[in-house]
Amino acid sequence: MAFPGFVSRAGAGGADLAIELANDWGLTSYLRTSTLTKHRTIENGFTLFRCASSSSSSSSYSPRGLSGAFSPRGEVLHLQETSTNEDGRIETAAFKFPVKPRIATLYVRAGWLFGWGCIAVCGWILSLVVFYRRLTGIARKIIGLGVL
Repeated sequence: MAFPGFVSRAGAGGADLAIELANDWGLTSYLRTSTLTKHRTIENGFTLFRCASSSSSSSSYSPRGLSGAFSPRGEVLHLQETSTNEDGRIETAAFKFPVKPRIATLYVRAGWLFGWGCIAVCGWILSLVVFYRRLTGIARKIIGLGVL
């Protein structure tokens, strides 16, 4: 789910189910991706099945991967920690989950507008600040001249 462009295309294409294959690298990746996965399902309105393993390195052994299913509303349908044995073999797991119907979301249709809207609002605020400073500068000059 680290590549939102791919996920957005699936949402725009009307997918009911997305499958994510992942390799979690330790606890920080495990926690970050579980949160990110939930947000992507809400944004795009589809059920997501995440199948994850964990990586192990010579310096640290991290036997955690987070596999599960998430509904279009971000509900956790099933969540299971998957692990890798010390000899590098991945344990297998099987479970059933309902594929919920796709939900049409505003993000899929106009999510790209959010970034441009933020830029427009920041530009508007900046122009107000500049205009206000010029206005107060002109008023100070007029007051200094004794006109007002």
